Amino acid sequence: ECGRCDVIGVVPRPRPGCLYPGEMVQLVSALAVLGVMALLQLVCSGFVSPLERPVARLGRCERLAVSGCGGEGRGVEAVSRRGAIHESLGFLALGTAMALGGTAWAPPAAAAAVKSVVGSKAPDFTLETTSGSGKLSLSDLQGRWVVLYFYPADFSSGCTLEAKRFQDGLPRFKAMDAEVLGVSVDDIDRHRDFCGKNKITFPLLSDFDGKVSFDYGTLLTTELGSFAQRQTFLIDPQGKIRYAWESVSPARHADDVLRVLEELQAGKKPSSSRIEAGGLDGFLSS
Repeated sequence: ECGRCDVIGVVPRPRPGCLYPGEMVQLVSALAVLGVMALLQLVCSGFVSPLERPVARLGRCERLAVSGCGGEGRGVEAVSRRGAIHESLGFLALGTAMALGGTAWAPPAAAAAVKSVVGSKAPDFTLETTSGSGKLSLSDLQGRWVVLYFYPADFSSGCTLEAKRFQDGLPRFKAMDAEVLGVSVDDIDRHRDFCGKNKITFPLLSDFDGKVSFDYGTLLTTELGSFAQRQTFLIDPQGKIRYAWESVSPARHADDVLRVLEELQAGKKPSSSRIEAGGLDGFLSS
């Protein structure tokens, strides 16, 4: 007998093939509409070279420590047409989730939760980790700054880029006595594989049942499964959340966290509370 899904904690794990006719009709209809949208986006993206238009979005030319996007920018992180393809595929994935879930993707509730937690005590947790003794608790890091960033999945393009950016900035984080922790609902073996293949040395934590993501207001659940949305919390040495990002650009996020951390440690109010790259861009880049 085919059950709708296996439930592990708060995270539904759908079984393959569990579609009834009504869901199949929804799926085909949504994919048809989203396919046209994706094709139009891909075609439009090809008219101008990404290296010639510095638009602040992943999948376009990223300004990364260079003044422009031509010449030197090519060797930094100018994502070519492949970025548009990834973004288009993201639309298809989103359409599938919308079709099966029967509702539109809606993160506002989680976004509101992120805004409200600034100034509050960070929820403690203990999770499996890729480094150290195999387990890590937030309380173990009392007295240090903690960058706790949530992301959807290992090996996706946006999540890989984001992790590499944090890895590049790790010496600066360590110089400011800050620990970087990445969290997703991937299991610990997948985390270890991801770290090994991408040379990630900071801890990744496995929130396999989604409880910690839920506690921080980042968990998004559909009938396809659950994942953590791309959001980050900056926690001070007293264990309070001092700053939170509800929407993240994978390519620029680590630099923005470093900037805010420097300002907070200097006793200054962060110069900007802007949302990076806005809404669906950060989601679809995953």
